[in-house]
Amino acid sequence: MGYSKAHKYPDSLFGICTIAKAISHPARAKILFDLQSGKMRATELAIDHPISTQSVSRHCQVLLNTELISAEVIGKNTFYSYNSTLIPGLVKNAISEIADAQSYPFIPPTPKNLSH
Repeated sequence: MGYSKAHKYPDSLFGICTIAKAISHPARAKILFDLQSGKMRATELAIDHPISTQSVSRHCQVLLNTELISAEVIGKNTFYSYNSTLIPGLVKNAISEIADAQSYPFIPPTPKNLSH
């Protein structure tokens, strides 16, 4: 892997980056959209997806890890639901994190061939 300069950014931005990464896949974005209508099993979610039930389950795990959705096990079934209490707070925090990041202006270095 290449060298990353992520450590130069304020820690407050990493929360929104984690959320953005979790919803960056179209399947996960659609799962979030689908779950707004109520609890569903992976098999029910997979009906409207061009991927397998196992792939839907893996995508749900990513969303669970970021707490965008929750899961309830009833017997052999796992029901996923949209975390409606968390999402508005995350959006509000994301906006304030981005606003806070504006206080760290990016000043690009002057190339050596242009400095005096």
